[in-house]
Amino acid sequence: MVHRTQLLLDRYQYESLKSLAAYQETSLSSLVREAVADYLAAAKGGAGGRLQDLRGIARDGGSSGALHDETLYGTARARGPGKKRANRA
Repeated sequence: MVHRTQLLLDRYQYESLKSLAAYQETSLSSLVREAVADYLAAAKGGAGGRLQDLRGIARDGGSSGALHDETLYGTARARGPGKKRANRA
């Protein structure tokens, strides 16, 4: 069931949505419903929603995490006292 509602948009917003709807061959209403659904999904998920985007990121069986600084930053970061860099062939 859908509900009819009325929105007040700035001229720029309305013209941009109208143009985008024509380009995508859909209705302005459909674009607004999609935008609202995306907004609500993000708001509902909060930080957890963003964390869910990381699912499966560690499924690489060849990675041990030993060289994570090089992977993340492109260089080794400073190590604490007594910690040595792992030798890798």
